[in-house]
Amino acid sequence: MKRFILDILRFFGIVLLCFLSLELPIQLNYEHQIAASADWQCMSDIDADILIVGNSRVESGFDPIAIENATGLSCYVLAQTGWQSRLLRRKLERYLENNSYPAFLIVQADPIHLNSRKDWYAKSNFLKYLFLDREGLYETMSVYQGFHWYEFFIPFIRYQGVPGRFIRDALNLPMTLDKTKGFKANRGIFRNDSIPIEGMSMNDSEIEFLNEFFDQTPSAIGIAIFPLVSPYLYPKIKNLSELQEFCEARDLVFVNCNESILGRPDSIYSNHTHANHYGAKLQTELLISHVNALQLP
Repeated sequence: MKRFILDILRFFGIVLLCFLSLELPIQLNYEHQIAASADWQCMSDIDADILIVGNSRVESGFDPIAIENATGLSCYVLAQTGWQSRLLRRKLERYLENNSYPAFLIVQADPIHLNSRKDWYAKSNFLKYLFLDREGLYETMSVYQGFHWYEFFIPFIRYQGVPGRFIRDALNLPMTLDKTKGFKANRGIFRNDSIPIEGMSMNDSEIEFLNEFFDQTPSAIGIAIFPLVSPYLYPKIKNLSELQEFCEARDLVFVNCNESILGRPDSIYSNHTHANHYGAKLQTELLISHVNALQLP
C-alpha cells in the first residue's frame, strides 16, 4: 500500500513537473504583447494626459494620434474589444497602478458598454495572465460564465482546446497588431447587425456604475461619451435621459455623438453599433472640440 501511494505521488509529481516546464516559456515571455487585446502587462510608462476607456466602439471610433496633434496632449485608448464596464474598470485600475492620473478621463457611456456580459468572452486573450494572476483578474472574472478556478492555478490546463494560442504565448509569436496607440480603423467592410435591439437599454444601477470609473481619478476632468449608433438603433435606446441626468448631477461632460453630429449619412457606419473610418473622423473631431474648449482658462 505504501509503495502504491509513493507511485501515485511520483506520477502526479512528474505530471506537475511537465506542466510547469510547459508554463515556463510563457512566463519568460510574459512582458511581450502578441495580440492587440492582450496588453494588460504592457501598461507602464504611458502617462497619457487624455485617457479614453471603452470597447471596440472606442478602439475603432477615435483616433488618438489626431487628438494629440489637435490638443497638444498625449492620448491613449484603453480598450478591451467585446467587453463591458466591469472588466474595463479593472483595466483602468491596472493602468492607474502604473501611470500618473490623466488630466481628462473619457469613458464610453452607452448600453453596449454599461450592460454586463454574462459569459467569459474570448477567453484565449486572457490565458497568459491567469497563472500567478499578476493582473488581479481572479475576482473580476469569477462572476462570468466559463470561469473555472483551476485555470488560474493548474498550468497548461487552461490551454486545452486552444493549443495554437499556447504556442504563440510560449514562443512569443505575434498575432496581427494593426492598431496605433489604440486606434484600429474600421473601414466598414462588414455591414451586419452586431447587437440585438433588446440589448439597447440601461438600468439605473448600470448607469451609476460610471462612478466606479470617475471616482478613481477625482482630479481629472470627466467626460462620458456616447459613440455613434446607427439611426435604426438610436431611437430604440432606453433610459438615455437618465444617463444625461446622471452626468449633469456629477458635473460630467456628456458628449452624445448621435445628437451632436448633425445630418449623419448612413455612409459613416460600419454596422449598427460601429462607426467606419469616416465616422471615426467625425467623432474624433467632436471630442477634440470639447477637450480644447475645456482647456481654455
